[in-house]
Amino acid sequence: MTARGLPHGIFAALFVGLMCVLPAYSHAETEAEAPSAQSLSEQNPQDAEAQFALGEAYVKENNPAEAVKWYRRAAEQGHAEAQFKLGFFGALRSLPVDTTEVVKWLTRSAEQGHTVAALSLGFSSLFDNPFLGSKANHVEALKWLKPLAEQGNAEAQFALGGFIYRHDIIKNSNVVQDLEESRKWLRRAAEQGHASAQLFLGIMYIKGEEVKADKVEGIRLVRLAAEQGYANAQGHLGQLYAKGDGVPQDFAEAIKWYRQGAFGGDPHTQTSLGKAYAAGEGAPQDMAEAANWFRLAAEKENEEAQYLLGLAYLKGVGVEQNQETALEWLKKSAEQKHEAAQEALRDLEQRPGQ
Repeated sequence: MTARGLPHGIFAALFVGLMCVLPAYSHAETEAEAPSAQSLSEQNPQDAEAQFALGEAYVKENNPAEAVKWYRRAAEQGHAEAQFKLGFFGALRSLPVDTTEVVKWLTRSAEQGHTVAALSLGFSSLFDNPFLGSKANHVEALKWLKPLAEQGNAEAQFALGGFIYRHDIIKNSNVVQDLEESRKWLRRAAEQGHASAQLFLGIMYIKGEEVKADKVEGIRLVRLAAEQGYANAQGHLGQLYAKGDGVPQDFAEAIKWYRQGAFGGDPHTQTSLGKAYAAGEGAPQDMAEAANWFRLAAEKENEEAQYLLGLAYLKGVGVEQNQETALEWLKKSAEQKHEAAQEALRDLEQRPGQ
């Protein structure tokens, strides 16, 4: 599976680790106000729920120091949600962070069955984690994620299928590669509507990688992911229509999906949309619009877009000609091993006066 074949958006989320799952699984907001919650807590200093409610109330009042104080009191009494919030809160609120404390409280929460705490610990072990200063440890990730996957958690299932049990993405894993196990967990996640798993499996079926080629099934899965608004899948579906790969060639349909994925922020799809405008495929040719999309993708470090934007400046197509800017983008692309950019730079160096 190539890097382009993978839902690359997941990399950023997993790289940060601890920050990737909070929005989707956040605890229901308490309606308690600080004074009433404090009164309850003062009446019964052992009331962990009241202390947690007071922490939540101070969050609403944008008083992080007080929130942490009350979260800590509840956490020390074994309140799992307070332990989870205490593990996150310093990083989320830009307070001084003791990473040892973060891990300690998340671990205590996870050991009580807190789903998000366990996901956080598992995800933070998938890659080297600069926030925690820790190295990737797939045995540790598996410890936290596999029980959740077996309970039906689609995020954990995708992590097992897409990363832990396969070594084409993450090298030097300390878990034995098992592609059959990988496919099993990807299927389970896809069946639950996990868009990244649907795209991953869909590409496998389309290309016949590890499974018997089945373009009908592959396109079905990619479409399901695209229809959920997953920008990377939308770009892939657009490419299938542009090439007529398993579907009738239809440039108008291709550019429809390209636009959706491009506006969703996917740099590969933004590049594809720019190419469609440059070629006049699915829409009237518009070199200025093409250059705009190349720029957006190039600023996100897409090497193909950097190369194409460099050419646009070199030739003055869609933008005002500017050799200095052209060289800047071509060099950025070449630094990412883009062969055409490297060749373009060599040609420029051989020109008289260069």
